[in-house]
Amino acid sequence: MIQDESPAEQKGSPANQQKPFLNSHFEDFVAGHFRLRGHNILSACRAYMEGAEVGSADRERDPYAGGNNPIEFKAAVGRMMKSLVTNFIKNGSVDCEQFRTTA
Repeated sequence: MIQDESPAEQKGSPANQQKPFLNSHFEDFVAGHFRLRGHNILSACRAYMEGAEVGSADRERDPYAGGNNPIEFKAAVGRMMKSLVTNFIKNGSVDCEQFRTTA
């Protein structure tokens, strides 16, 4: 026998009424996280494009083993830079225009 929805799963329940509220705050939290870290993320991407080992741009961590970045990774980061810069700026990150590539 299949059970009906529990009270918490019913549309009018307080738990379901809070979902839009919580989702909105989570979206704001995520946007703020990337807004504050846009410059650092783009700085790391530039370093990776210039041959830095993945993880080495984070001065508080040791780069993980694996040798040099694969050529494909550097190329992929390079292809994403224009979009990343545009979207970080659109999200309110500051000092990101310097990372815009001409390619």
